Amino acid sequence: MKQHPTGRTLAEFKPLTPAEAQLLEACKSGLSANLGDSRPSAESHANTVRANFLRFLALGGSDKAPIHERGIQLSGAWVKGTLDLTNATVPTSLAICHSHFDSHPVLNRAEVIGAFSLVGSQVPGLKADRLTCRDSVFLRDGFRSTEEIRLLGAQIGGSLSCGGAKLDGKDGDALSADRAVIKGDVFLNNEFTATGQVRLLGAQIGGNLECGGAKLDGKEGDALSTSRAVIQGNVLLNKGFTSIGTVRLNGMKISGNLECNDATFSSNKDHTLSADGLSVNGRFVFKNLRTSARRVSLASARVGRLIDDAAAWGDNVVLDGFVYGHISGGAPTDATTRLQWLNKQPQGHRTASSFRPQPWKQLHNLLLSMGHAEDARQVAIALEDHLRTADLIGQTPQEWPAWKRFAYRATARGMHAAFGQLMGYGYRPMRLGAWMVGVWLVCSAVYWTAALQGAMGPSNPLAFQKYDSCTSNWYLCPELPEEYTGFSPLMYSLDVLLPVVNLQQEQDWAPLIPTPKAVWYEELLGHWTSKHVVRLFVWFEILFGWVASLLLVAVLSGLTKRRDE
Repeated sequence: MKQHPTGRTLAEFKPLTPAEAQLLEACKSGLSANLGDSRPSAESHANTVRANFLRFLALGGSDKAPIHERGIQLSGAWVKGTLDLTNATVPTSLAICHSHFDSHPVLNRAEVIGAFSLVGSQVPGLKADRLTCRDSVFLRDGFRSTEEIRLLGAQIGGSLSCGGAKLDGKDGDALSADRAVIKGDVFLNNEFTATGQVRLLGAQIGGNLECGGAKLDGKEGDALSTSRAVIQGNVLLNKGFTSIGTVRLNGMKISGNLECNDATFSSNKDHTLSADGLSVNGRFVFKNLRTSARRVSLASARVGRLIDDAAAWGDNVVLDGFVYGHISGGAPTDATTRLQWLNKQPQGHRTASSFRPQPWKQLHNLLLSMGHAEDARQVAIALEDHLRTADLIGQTPQEWPAWKRFAYRATARGMHAAFGQLMGYGYRPMRLGAWMVGVWLVCSAVYWTAALQGAMGPSNPLAFQKYDSCTSNWYLCPELPEEYTGFSPLMYSLDVLLPVVNLQQEQDWAPLIPTPKAVWYEELLGHWTSKHVVRLFVWFEILFGWVASLLLVAVLSGLTKRRDE
C-alpha cells in the first residue's frame, strides 16, 4: 500500500466541518466557497476551517479530493491553527479572503504557481521569507495584520498590492520586504496604514511604488525605508501621504519620477526625508506640501528635473552634491527665491570648517545654461560673499608664521572685498564705470572748491614771475593771459583719473603746497592744511585711476577670470 506524508490524505481530516465540506466541493468545481458576507468576528461551527486541511488542499489535495485549476477560493472563514506551507509548492492560486486567522500563516521558501491573496483578511502576522509567487500577492481592501508582515527576499511575478491595508508591527516592523524582487507594481495606497517601519531595502520593483494617501507611523523610528531599492517606474508619495518618522530613500535608483506633493513629512528625531545618493532619471516633484519639510537631506543625489516651490522647504536642507539637470514645471528660477533656498542649509555647511560651495555652483551653472544670466550672476556674487564670510578667502599654509598668515589673510580679504564692491567679483564690470564716474565728480568738486580758495596754481614757474598779482587766486585772476591753459575742475579731475589721457590740465596745474617742516613728526602730525588735503585727493585719484583701469582691462581681456571660468 502506498505511503503518504502526514496530512496528504483526505481520510486524516474526517469528519469535515460544514465549512470544510463546502470548501472541498467548491475546489472540485473551481468555484468560491463563500462562508459569509464579511470577515467573521467569532469562531463558529459553520465557518471554521482547520489550517491543516487548507494545507492539504493547497498542496493539490488527493485523488479523492481533486483541486480545480482555478485553485482555492475561500471567503468568510475562521482559519484555526497555523497554515504552514514552508518549502511547499502550491500548484494553483491560493485565495483566502475576508477571513480570520488565529495564527500567522507561514510560507517561508514556498512556491505559489498562481496568485496569493489574503484580501480583506486579518492575520496576526505573516512569515513568507523567500516566497516565490508566479503571479501577484494581494494584501489589500481591509486586510489587517497585528504583527509584522515578512516578505524578505520574496520573488513576486506580478504586483504586491496592499492598498487599503492596515498593518501594525507592534514592537517591530509593519512590513519587511528587503531584497524582494517584484516584477509589477507595489501598491501601498488608498489609505494604507502602517504602525511600524515599512521596509523595502534593496528591493527591485519592475513598476511603480505607489504610496498615495498612505499613513505611515514609524513609532519614533523610520517610517519608510527603501534605501538601495531599484524602481523601474515612478515613486509616488502624494495624495495626502503622511509620514511620522524618517522616509529613507538613500541610494535609491528610480527610472521614472519621484513625486512628493500634497504630502506631509515629519520626524521628531532625524531627517524627515533622507535621500543621500538618490538617483532619479525623471522629475523630482517637491511641492504643495501640507507643511514645510524640515531636515531634508539630498547629499550627492541626482535628478533629471527639479519641480518644487519655496514653501516646501523647511530649515536644515542638505544640498551638498545635489545635482539637477533642469528646473521646470513652474518652479522658481529667480535668484532671490533660490538664494533663500540655499540659505536653508545647515549652519555648519556655511562656515569655514565645512563650507559647501557645490550647491551655489550647481545653481549658478544651471541658471546660466537656462538663459537666466542675471539670476546666475546674483548667485555667483552671493557665493563669493559667503566665501569671505566663512573666512575662506586668503587661506595660508599652516607652517607660515602667525604674522605672515595674518598679513596675507588681511590683504587678501581686503582686496577680495574691494573687488566685490568695484566689479561684483568680475560679474558686474560696468559697476567699475559707475565708481569711476563717482570718483571723477567728487574730486572735481574738491578741486573746484580748492581753486576758489586759491589752493590751485599753474605749474609753470614763469607764470609766478610775470603774474605775481594772481597768487591769491590763480583760478579767477583776470591778469593771467588767455593763451595759458585755463583751469577746469572737471577736465583736471578726468586728466588725473585716466592714466593714458593727456588733457594738459595735470601738466599745467597743480595743488599749491606749503613748504615742508624739517622735523618729520611736525610734518606728519601738526602741519596739515586744506592744501595738503587737496594733494591727498590727487594722489588717491591717481592710484584709483591706475587700479581701476588695469582691473577693467584685465577682466575684459580675460586675464582675470571669474570663478566659474
